[in-house]
Amino acid sequence: MNNRDELLSKIEILQKQVRLPLFPGATPLEIERLLLISKRRLGICPPIDYLEFLKIHDGLTVEGIFFYSTTLLADAPEEKGLSFILMNVAHRELEWKSDYIFLGDDDLDVFIFNTKSLKYEVRDKQSLDNLFEDFDSFSKLLDHILQRIEDRI
Repeated sequence: MNNRDELLSKIEILQKQVRLPLFPGATPLEIERLLLISKRRLGICPPIDYLEFLKIHDGLTVEGIFFYSTTLLADAPEEKGLSFILMNVAHRELEWKSDYIFLGDDDLDVFIFNTKSLKYEVRDKQSLDNLFEDFDSFSKLLDHILQRIEDRI
């Protein structure tokens, strides 16, 4: 078992203790629907490696850290998490944010894919000008976020 699997197992145990299980993976139909709606409403496709994550865990809500799910809020149970589509629609109300695909957030930061630099980034939630970390892959961003979660547990 690698470090990421160990962290996810630890998170799953914690989630069960507080009766908040990790979300199961998105179905192929949910992924297809996300792609279609993303293209139609946002003019984008989520990054492939983020979609691969959603197939394992359709969103993540742990210790105030969120990765958005495929579920649209209108058809989501309250505990399902935040919708990728709705969160990106909300951010795109400001035209200059269209270079970013928002994948998740916490109380201080947003986790994004920068379509210009092709990097995964951790940026200040209040001022996107402040770049704290950048990564070449979603996997490296996920490792960084899982470390944050472990530090909070």
